Amino acid sequence: MESFSFNSTGDIFACTWWYPADTLVVDRARYRLERSTDNGITWTSILESWGSLCTAINKDDHIFVGTFGKVQRSTDNGKTWETVNDKLEAGFIHALAISPEGFIYLGANGGNYRSTDGGYHWTKLDLKFQAMDFVFREGGQIFAGVNSGYFPEPAHHLYRSSDNGETWERVLTTEKTYGWSMAVNKKGYIFA
Repeated sequence: MESFSFNSTGDIFACTWWYPADTLVVDRARYRLERSTDNGITWTSILESWGSLCTAINKDDHIFVGTFGKVQRSTDNGKTWETVNDKLEAGFIHALAISPEGFIYLGANGGNYRSTDGGYHWTKLDLKFQAMDFVFREGGQIFAGVNSGYFPEPAHHLYRSSDNGETWERVLTTEKTYGWSMAVNKKGYIFA
């Protein structure tokens, strides 16, 4: 599993990958988004891609999926999909997250972006390294776990923004910390 998301009715969405039966070549891996409506007992494949998949679901239960350089959206629980943006200067999209304000944050190996209009338009963020995950804390703080990805210098740090991603400050610099997956508990503690 690459990631999980949940909608307001309890459906589970899981990003997975596998190798087709006819090949074991690494660059032939396929990715798909699967949905379970029965607490994970059965699964239905609802979207397939040759590039990595990540998901985020907004308060209206619109599902956003990042693949290779594009963002797709479903407004009907994954039955149909539309490409809302394929003009990003991004390769593999590794992170999608939706803030309490409804802004979509995207991390990719070509840069990090924010959309304030449901994914149709994107603003490149001044976050130097590839975001692997975003989490939000009360008070409007955004945290991004980054790695160097395809950027020129190695970095595995956590960054914080208090202005919707306009500016960022490094808040954790330990050598062995990777922000590939993060969570915030009810007390506001961040885990990476």
